[in-house]
Amino acid sequence: MKRTLHWVEQYELSLQHNIFCIDVPDAYRGRDFHRLARLFFDHDVTLIGVITTGGMVQLNPSRVATLVGKIIFIAKSPEEVKNAMTEVEETRFSTIDPEADDQPCYPTLVLSNERNGSTSWAGEFSGHFGSIQQINDAYDFENHFVVIDLSIANDRAAETEGAHEGTLTSAAVNIFHIMQSIRQSYPQNDIVLLTKDTSFSVYFDRYWHGVKGAIPIKYVDGCGLNTNDLRRCNLKQSAGIVIFVFGDTSGKSTSGVSMLVNLSIASILPSSHNIPVVVELDSLQHLSLFPPYAEHSRLRQKAEVDFVFEPNYIIGNAISRHMLFPLVHATYFMPEFIDIIDMIVSGVDEETPSLGRLSLSLSHEVIETYKDVVDYCLSLRYLPIALHICISDTRNLSLNGKRFVMTNPPKDLPVDREKDGVFYLLPT
Repeated sequence: MKRTLHWVEQYELSLQHNIFCIDVPDAYRGRDFHRLARLFFDHDVTLIGVITTGGMVQLNPSRVATLVGKIIFIAKSPEEVKNAMTEVEETRFSTIDPEADDQPCYPTLVLSNERNGSTSWAGEFSGHFGSIQQINDAYDFENHFVVIDLSIANDRAAETEGAHEGTLTSAAVNIFHIMQSIRQSYPQNDIVLLTKDTSFSVYFDRYWHGVKGAIPIKYVDGCGLNTNDLRRCNLKQSAGIVIFVFGDTSGKSTSGVSMLVNLSIASILPSSHNIPVVVELDSLQHLSLFPPYAEHSRLRQKAEVDFVFEPNYIIGNAISRHMLFPLVHATYFMPEFIDIIDMIVSGVDEETPSLGRLSLSLSHEVIETYKDVVDYCLSLRYLPIALHICISDTRNLSLNGKRFVMTNPPKDLPVDREKDGVFYLLPT
């Protein structure tokens, strides 16, 4: 079966998906989890697990227990989840649990910040001052997010005026996507940008002023390659760190510079820190600097499987598949994310991680579409959460054989049984 959408269109559709934690309606309690998951697959929404009232994450459980407080979805938006839940409750539930409340229970998107306990936006932005404000240092800040721009380290070719405007617009869009993701989950936490170039700010204003509660971003004039500049961002008191390149990431030294900055950050932070650090890479060349170490040929082959390579003219990332990044990039700083990822990586015990990958060629079933993949996985009590799609591009042969992750594929999406794989969660 031939895919009707070009792989780039499939990739861009998948980039819209994120993880959402929704309050569980009473009607779901006590129900078979896999039956619920199958119903949501019909609406292109992936149900992946639950969170108990005690805060414990359970991925791919057998049932939705009575003590479950939230359910975890991968979807395009909270509205899409709500619509799917309404459809499932109204048309697909054959019976209602006798213990369930007769009153309807509508889900709410959780955007609370465990560090400051706030679920409200941080007030309307007045619009009378710029979206980016300079500060000398962030020593008085705490629980702030530090975004380190390394674009100054890249060589810059001469540009025409029109091309330069395009470059600045692209940089503004890139930084907006990162900042918006943080702002949505942590509306009252400060964002500190470490950069030597704010020429994109006039274009960034157009996007940032359209975000509800978009309080100005603070920036420190400096470079991530300078340890003193990193210290001025008060990394030890931060809530999260992003090493990023705004604009072109195709330079030969981009990932190497990113990893040097990552090592500098590691020397500043205490060894016992639990501050998440997101690092952007543009190729697999420097994976030996980033766990799992890949200097040995066997380990290098393992790293190429464990890391997802994204063609750098689209995103420019090689990020651990365990993070499913950048496919759920807006979720990275949500309160529940670390627990969810920890469960995916660690699982029930160190010997049994929750996340697995299966090559479709190993299946003995007839598999032609994603619906066939879902049916096959659920028959084994596995919960499919994404396809690992092999790129076939006649117009750019250098991309053939590279892969990308696609969450929430349409049920009728054709799959390549010989080349594609599926990421799934083991039952717990």
